[in-house]
Amino acid sequence: MNKRMGSSARNASLCTTWHLLRHGVRAPHWSFARWFARLPGAALSATRSTLLTGALIGAAILALPKPALAERPDTSRSDPEPTPAPSSAAQGIQAAPAPMRAPPSTAPKPSTAAAGNPTTPAPALKGKVLGIAFVGRMVADLDKSIPFYETLGFTRDPSTDSSWRRDDGLNHLYGIKGARVRSARMTINSNVSGKPFAVYLHELRGIKRTKLGGYTPWEPGASHFGIVVPDAQLVWSQLKASGMLRARSWGGELIPFPGQTQGSLAYLTDPDGLDIELINQRPATQAQDGRPARPAIPPGLSHVGLVVLDSDKETAFYGNLLGGRLADTSSPWLQGDFYDSAVGGHGNILRFHNESFAEAADPGSLMHFELVEFQNRKKAVATYRISDISVGYVGFEVQNIDALLTRVKGAGTRVVSDGGVVTQQDASRAVLVRDPDVGGFIELYEPASRGR
Repeated sequence: MNKRMGSSARNASLCTTWHLLRHGVRAPHWSFARWFARLPGAALSATRSTLLTGALIGAAILALPKPALAERPDTSRSDPEPTPAPSSAAQGIQAAPAPMRAPPSTAPKPSTAAAGNPTTPAPALKGKVLGIAFVGRMVADLDKSIPFYETLGFTRDPSTDSSWRRDDGLNHLYGIKGARVRSARMTINSNVSGKPFAVYLHELRGIKRTKLGGYTPWEPGASHFGIVVPDAQLVWSQLKASGMLRARSWGGELIPFPGQTQGSLAYLTDPDGLDIELINQRPATQAQDGRPARPAIPPGLSHVGLVVLDSDKETAFYGNLLGGRLADTSSPWLQGDFYDSAVGGHGNILRFHNESFAEAADPGSLMHFELVEFQNRKKAVATYRISDISVGYVGFEVQNIDALLTRVKGAGTRVVSDGGVVTQQDASRAVLVRDPDVGGFIELYEPASRGR
C-alpha cells in the first residue's frame, strides 16, 4: 500500500557511490553518514580513497523529497493567565574492524525483532502508528529560541498562543504539577513532502528544571533533526553575525566535501544545546554524457535522529512495535575524519539503522527516523525529565491509542503521563512514553476526529 518516492540506490553490485552518481541513481533520503552505511563492507575497506572522494560528493547530491505531513492540531491554546588530536586526514573514511551484515536489498523491509521483543506489527484493531507528525523541544527562553529557528528558515505560526498560561492537559501529559507554559509552533517544509512540518518549542516555569545542555552529539539519548537549506554558508554567516552560531564541527566551520573548498555540512546546536544537522542544497543538474538530468534537492526538514545504545532493542521497538520499516539491512561500523569533523569528534566508530515512517497525512510519503549507535561511546544514560531544558521528543499520530498503549507498555516502555492517556481541550488524546533503551520521549497522539 505504501508507495515509494523516487528510485532506490541501495544496489550491492555497485561498489561506490561515485559509480552510482555517474549512472544517475538517486537515493530516497540522505544525511551526512547514512549513505555510507548502505555500502557493502568490501566497498568500504577496499576503496577508501575512492569512497571518500566519490561517495561524499555523491551523497551530497543524493536526496529526494517525500510527500505530505499531517499538521498537528494546536492543543496549546488554553486561556492565558494574567499575567586527542584529529586523526590523520589520509585515513579518510574507513570501515571499523567489525563484521558486516548481508548486502542491502533494493526495497525497505520490516524490522526483525530481537529475542524477547515484539514481533510483527499488530492489526489496526490493536492500535497502530499512522505516521511521524511533529518534533518537540524544551527550551529555556522562547524569546531566544524563536529568532534562532527563524534564521534557519522556520516560520512561526501566529495562531499559536505564546503567552504564559496554565495548561492542565499539558501538566498531566508531562506528568508534572503546577507548571505554566508558553509555546511556539515553528514550521518548515518537509523535504519529503513539501508540506509544513512542525517543531514545537515549550518554555516552562513554576517547577524545578535542570539544564542539560553541554552534552556531545554521541550522548546516549541525544536527538537531532536534519535540514537542507539553499545556501548553508549564508545561514552559517547569518548565525555567526548575530551571535547565535554554536558550531559542533572542527574549526567551527561547515565541512567541505573531499575535492571541494566550499563548506557543505555540519552539526550545530540551538541556544539550549539541541543538535541540528545543516546540509547544503544540491542544485539541479542537466543531462550530460549519458547521465540523466537531476532535480535540485528540495530544502526542508529531511530526517529525525536518536543516539541509541542497543540497536537490536531499538529497531524492534521502533520497527516491529511502532511500525517503522527498516530502510536497509546492512549497517557496517564506520569511522574516519569526515564523520568526526562534522560533529566535532575524534575517533568515533558508529553505525546507522534507518527506520522509515509514513508522514502522518500521507502513508505513501516516508521520512527517515535515524537510529545512531556509537560502538566506543557507550555509557549509562543520564537522568533527565521531559520538563528539563534541552530535552527533545518526537510525536507520532496513532489510531486506537488505548490499545496501542497497552502493547507499548507490554514492551517495557515507561509511561510518563499521569493516569495514562490524557484528553486535551480540543478533545484530542495523547500520552507520553519513554522508549525501552535510552528513554527517548515519544508522544503518541490521536486527533479527536479519529475517535477510539
